[in-house]
Amino acid sequence: MRDALVEDLTAIGGHQIMATVDPRFPLRGVRDVEVITLGHSGMTLFDLIPSADAVWPIAPETGRCLEHMTELVAATGTRVLGSTPIGIREACDKAALPDRLREIGVAHPTTRVVRQKDEWRSIVKSIAYPVVVKPQYGAGCEGVFVANTPIELEYAIEDIFGLDRAALVLVQEFVSGTAASVSMLVGGQGAIPLALNEQSIHRTDPCSQTGTIGPQKLRYDGGATPFERPLTNRAFDAAVRTCNSIKGLRGFVGVDVVLGPSDVFVIEINARLTTAYLGIREAFDCNIAALAIDACEGNLASIPRTSRRVRFTASGQLSDVRKSDEDQCHALHDA
Repeated sequence: MRDALVEDLTAIGGHQIMATVDPRFPLRGVRDVEVITLGHSGMTLFDLIPSADAVWPIAPETGRCLEHMTELVAATGTRVLGSTPIGIREACDKAALPDRLREIGVAHPTTRVVRQKDEWRSIVKSIAYPVVVKPQYGAGCEGVFVANTPIELEYAIEDIFGLDRAALVLVQEFVSGTAASVSMLVGGQGAIPLALNEQSIHRTDPCSQTGTIGPQKLRYDGGATPFERPLTNRAFDAAVRTCNSIKGLRGFVGVDVVLGPSDVFVIEINARLTTAYLGIREAFDCNIAALAIDACEGNLASIPRTSRRVRFTASGQLSDVRKSDEDQCHALHDA
């Protein structure tokens, strides 16, 4: 995802691109880019940010990492090519999202917030199993479980609190349907949908601890775009209303949804570049990074038509979706 973004930024032209990289993940296949390897170069982000005209932060919401990195950039007065720290804070707080969506009339799974791990029994009595258990802040299905029994639920809650005792744990109604996301461009005056994307999310084998079967973990494996479904327009409408309800969202934003039999449920908001960017940049005949920068400036251009349907994996592999594959995928989802 990082390498794809750097390639697109370079293709815009007229800019000098500097990319910071972790030594474990070198930048590959991109020329004419100044690469700074953090930890090896002697340079830190504190040193580099003030020298840039603009910074595009790439980070997960886990541990509020994206929010804190964006705050670091904003504190220097450097332009952020993305959402503001306040926008990220409001979008990424999954505990506050249910009330926000209720206020604007957007469907969301019934959710209970567990603040201490010993209080979950009284809080979740009104939700039927199976339930989804997740941390207040997270990305890419990290730390997300499906629990089918009280024992599995207790295990999941203890696991999440063990990762971050300062955060909260959400227990949500499991909504049956098709997992998808809406990739958005958001500017100061509104939001427009780029595409609906299929999400490939699987349940891993149950965990085992001291002989007790635990809950299933969810794993995000990528997806395909565009994903034309009967509820596409309703998903677009829900995503637009959701983004418009949060001040400070800018640029490329993802809204995760579940397409039910007759309604669309918004699950969470990703105020950042998402994995779907890998497929979208190949499906559209335009530079998506350039459109996202324009959106940060408040300029929302009309969205061009897609030229092909692309499948992408979480690790960055791409392939065209053949018609037979697409028909089979739709049949599985409709079953």
